[in-house]
Amino acid sequence: MNPQLENTWQNSTIKLRKLIAARWFILENQALLEEFPTSLYEDGIDADRLTHAQAMQVMKRLKCGRWEKTPGLNGAIDYVGHVGEVRIRLWAAEAPPNCKVVEEEVLVPAVAEHLEKRFKLVCKDEPAAIVETVI
Repeated sequence: MNPQLENTWQNSTIKLRKLIAARWFILENQALLEEFPTSLYEDGIDADRLTHAQAMQVMKRLKCGRWEKTPGLNGAIDYVGHVGEVRIRLWAAEAPPNCKVVEEEVLVPAVAEHLEKRFKLVCKDEPAAIVETVI
């Protein structure tokens, strides 16, 4: 088989498998998904602008295990988790009461030294929860 056609076929198969997984996920979690504003994208589900309590409820009920969290804009937090091959994104969720997103300028030594603005999530009593995102 032509290598280019084989690569296209493999990519199509992967996309199809992810769409099928997302469809099964929706059927199995329909009641939860109807409680929150959600949308379907290529390989997952989006829920936007949840309160902190709603985000925690979604995380607890979906049992994704580990959720990746990054500082979002305007003091929000973006969470990403996986249930099998389905990617769950909680964009611009409200930060927990003990956390805030702070902006700082950091001098970055390099060939061309420069300043970068960075946002980090700082939580009281959770030093391991500090996450940085370069903007």
